[in-house]
Amino acid sequence: MKGKELAIKYLSLRARSVWQMRKYLIEKEQSKEEAASIIQELIELGYLNDEEYARDYIIYGRRKNRGQIRIAKELDDRGISGEIFASALGLVRAQEILEDGKPYSERARAQELALSWVKDGEIDDKLLRKVARKLSSLGYESDTIYGVVGVLMAKGNEDNGSD
Repeated sequence: MKGKELAIKYLSLRARSVWQMRKYLIEKEQSKEEAASIIQELIELGYLNDEEYARDYIIYGRRKNRGQIRIAKELDDRGISGEIFASALGLVRAQEILEDGKPYSERARAQELALSWVKDGEIDDKLLRKVARKLSSLGYESDTIYGVVGVLMAKGNEDNGSD
């Protein structure tokens, strides 16, 4: 079956969501019925699983220092619903608690990133804006960004006061 072979080849490159597979098969001129049949078979065989895909993508996104907003948007672009995202995020958090004894903290990660960008440089308004833009582009929530900027401002005041 040509469609099934296409699907297997597409999956051999990396994991895919159901939406991505459906789009690919239709682009490769498979009928909607044939695409649905192939997708159902792949789901039954365990080759397509949106929950697993979302869980793996959340872990990948965190390793790339991406914030929750960006990860959710990227998953939405791949056809993963908000419900599946929320469920996968809950599973990832539960696993982190089991492994590390504490949950992942976006704020702590954002602060760690910001401090690594600052290094020993002077903390001025230009640097604070740059850090805020970078964290925003990585998909961190505004509350997290404001908190990190506040920490950097306090550090800057502390450093200036100690000279």
